[in-house]
Amino acid sequence: MEKELPIPYYLQVAETVRSRILAGHYIQGELIPSYQELEKEFNVSNITIRKAIEILVRDGIIHRKRGVGTVVSEVNGEMITFELDGNFQRLRNSAAKLPLDVEVLEITTTSCPSRVQQILSIDPEKAVWRMRKIRKYRVD
Repeated sequence: MEKELPIPYYLQVAETVRSRILAGHYIQGELIPSYQELEKEFNVSNITIRKAIEILVRDGIIHRKRGVGTVVSEVNGEMITFELDGNFQRLRNSAAKLPLDVEVLEITTTSCPSRVQQILSIDPEKAVWRMRKIRKYRVD
């Protein structure tokens, strides 16, 4: 059984605003709603909105203009998106759509970490395989 972990509110807000921008709800050069408007809309604190906006600024999707507000940046077709709402399975499925090359670095047998033992109900004495791999974004 897959346990769903809650997605932090600031990530939910960031992904909602990001999807609105990608869908054309907010266009390049347009102001997004103020922090206060976003607080009311999402019913969250100012710090939650600030963390969400910081993610989008860091990703280059929006930028701040002192004395004006937060403006949508130029959004190009190279942007990579995947779903963060829902559970790990949905995240994995959306990431599977990305053009990735996978390189296996190492496969070893080791003792199972206690946290994994609890999640999978594995006997503490049982050995498990551990795979280290790297995923590389493929530019076609």
